[in-house]
Amino acid sequence: MIRIAIKDNHTIFRKSLSLLINKFKNMIVSVEASTEQELLEQLATSKIDIVLLNIAIDNNLDLGTPDIILKKFPNIKILILTPMSKSPIMSKVVDLGVHGYLDHQVNPEELEDALTTLSKDGFIFRNLSSVLPHVPISRTDKYVAIITEREIEIIKLAAKELSGKEIADSLNISLRTVEVHKKNLMTKTNSKNFIGVILYVLHHRVLKISDL
Repeated sequence: MIRIAIKDNHTIFRKSLSLLINKFKNMIVSVEASTEQELLEQLATSKIDIVLLNIAIDNNLDLGTPDIILKKFPNIKILILTPMSKSPIMSKVVDLGVHGYLDHQVNPEELEDALTTLSKDGFIFRNLSSVLPHVPISRTDKYVAIITEREIEIIKLAAKELSGKEIADSLNISLRTVEVHKKNLMTKTNSKNFIGVILYVLHHRVLKISDL
């Protein structure tokens, strides 16, 4: 069972989202919170797999809540829901190490799929193109991690949001090998999660957007 927490200060939206998710297979909303303090207090006493944060993306975005969750509860995945699908602010969200975001236009099937993917150590950035234009391109960095051909293959498949098992099957290797490669890539690139690896190879021109 995937245990989910929802934080939103709009009661109707929060309750409606909770009712929807509770209808999904193998999912339950265990925590509902309207404030950051309420959410953190409940996370401290509840076993949660994924936190959904409904955030209004604008130039005054307060990223305190996801940052605190990532530091205090590193095993919890964070999925941000936002009314805006394209914004330079999203690059800041990615830098924090959150595991994905979806805009409010997402349909129930996409949301269910996103939550399932996150529960399997994946990441969700359905509109990755909205983040990529704001990734700075570097040509002058003195050190760029050496990425092997096999790692490049894994990055390309992961960018298509294939699961670890799907990547393993596609490359005819074991799931354990895929997990080792992913861990090594995160270490090499000093990334908090695998979306950071993807942005790293684009930033350093190891790959082009058209390669993904």
